[in-house]
Amino acid sequence: MNIKRVEQRISKEDWNNKISKFKNKTIYHTYEWLEFIEESQGLEKILYEITINEKVEGYLPGFIIKKGPIKIFGSPFPGWTTPYMGPLINENISQELLFSEIKKLMNKEDYHYAEFCNRSLDIGEAKKQKFIIEKGTTYISEVKSTPEEILFRS
Repeated sequence: MNIKRVEQRISKEDWNNKISKFKNKTIYHTYEWLEFIEESQGLEKILYEITINEKVEGYLPGFIIKKGPIKIFGSPFPGWTTPYMGPLINENISQELLFSEIKKLMNKEDYHYAEFCNRSLDIGEAKKQKFIIEKGTTYISEVKSTPEEILFRS
């Protein structure tokens, strides 16, 4: 498995076409949402392509925050109104291998800390690779057509 940065080579349309093939994609993976985060948080998006034997098997979007000498990778960070992001990978890919390669990537890129939130990641495999897991619940609500419908409780 190889994970490399590709944001300079991918257009908005190309990115959205590429991620549309993944079952675990969310609106938070779209180029438009990544642009929203860039603009609202004053950050630059980082896009990684995940390949095995030269075949694209996934993508990892994220952002870097620097706090003094500390370099932090987030996909996403709390407070961005973005409950899910993290890697998009084909279902046949070993998550054990994915977590192992993400750790190597974090070391290679000199990230001191990384945070992911993704409903499709295997918590057991993450724990085996010594990732720290914090469980949380996100409230998911149907989008209503008017503010009154949103606020009305039955």
